[in-house]
Amino acid sequence: MDIEVVSHPLKQDTDSVLDGIKEYNAPHFPDQDLIPLSVFVRDSQNKVIAGLNAELFTTSLMINHLWVSSDLRGNDVGTKLLAKVESEALARGVTDIYLDTYSFQALGFYQKLGFKVVGEFSDYPIKGVHKHFLQKSL
Repeated sequence: MDIEVVSHPLKQDTDSVLDGIKEYNAPHFPDQDLIPLSVFVRDSQNKVIAGLNAELFTTSLMINHLWVSSDLRGNDVGTKLLAKVESEALARGVTDIYLDTYSFQALGFYQKLGFKVVGEFSDYPIKGVHKHFLQKSL
């Protein structure tokens, strides 16, 4: 058996790993796909100036990205994006929302909105930076 390290793997190879995990997990999860769900704010030229990308899986919503352009920060845009996605999530039967944030990003913001820290990577990806994992039950 040869074990190789590949810096730029082929998509077919990375898909093989993912397919193997899906096959192994299949008996433990319902036969449902991840459903992408996004919320956007656009300017008058239709350019996205704030947004949230998430994935819905059964009764869970994983927020992958939340971004607000610098000129809109501090105007409750992030709060409104989260409220909108929470409302949509509830309508779709979601019971819990998950996300992660770095220590220099928005930990306090999420906690103020009811998210609880459920885990942390210390000194990740570099010394002095921590990655926090959060959950909010709806």
